[in-house]
Amino acid sequence: MTTIKRFYRQAGVAKAMCGYALTLDGTPAKTPGKRPAVMPIKTLAEEVADEWQAQDKTISFPSMPLTRIANSAIDLVAVERAHVVKLVADYAASDLLCHRAAHPAKLKARQETQWSPLLLWLSERYGVSLHARSQILPISQPAASLARLHQVVSTFEDFPLAALHRLTSESGSLVLALALAEKRIDADTLWSLCQLDEDFQAENWGRDSEAEARRRDSRQCVLAASRVLTLCRSTNSNDKLNE
Repeated sequence: MTTIKRFYRQAGVAKAMCGYALTLDGTPAKTPGKRPAVMPIKTLAEEVADEWQAQDKTISFPSMPLTRIANSAIDLVAVERAHVVKLVADYAASDLLCHRAAHPAKLKARQETQWSPLLLWLSERYGVSLHARSQILPISQPAASLARLHQVVSTFEDFPLAALHRLTSESGSLVLALALAEKRIDADTLWSLCQLDEDFQAENWGRDSEAEARRRDSRQCVLAASRVLTLCRSTNSNDKLNE
């Protein structure tokens, strides 16, 4: 990744025509796609600005998870919405929660106890069913269920959809991402559930330092995506556009 020196003194937020703009030394900032870095919620824009203000002599984008989600919403979701909807919805066809271990028995039982309630919730909430099996080959999920979940994902607006995209890519599970979006679980629970297999292996074989660093980065992305969803669904917030 190209190193970018910090070129500004102060990051801030200014009211814009379509929301709240990130500013750098008073100048409206642009996304990597050269689009205005404008967010629909003031608090989100302020927290993005905080990430920019916290940068040292060089800008470290991995340390700016909210900025990355905002950029994704503006540069990717708003431009290629149908593509992103499909990317997110397609996780249902190979959802983490549906792929179970055949052995050892302790891991199999842990998956059943912790994952199956979320599949039941999915069925009750959206009227769909996903099959969970212990097998190496891909699981064939009901076409009607996949179509319904694609419809559900398509209802998310750009910024929540960008957050959902981040959650599915980090967790490997649309079920977990939707459960968090619907406040069925929180970010810590999502993280624990998507790391169930890895934690089980670590209990028996220990942890690798490089893998742990990747886990920390991934967890920060999950927390940031959860924060974006929280802000976007706060309908009583007085900092939303036009309120």
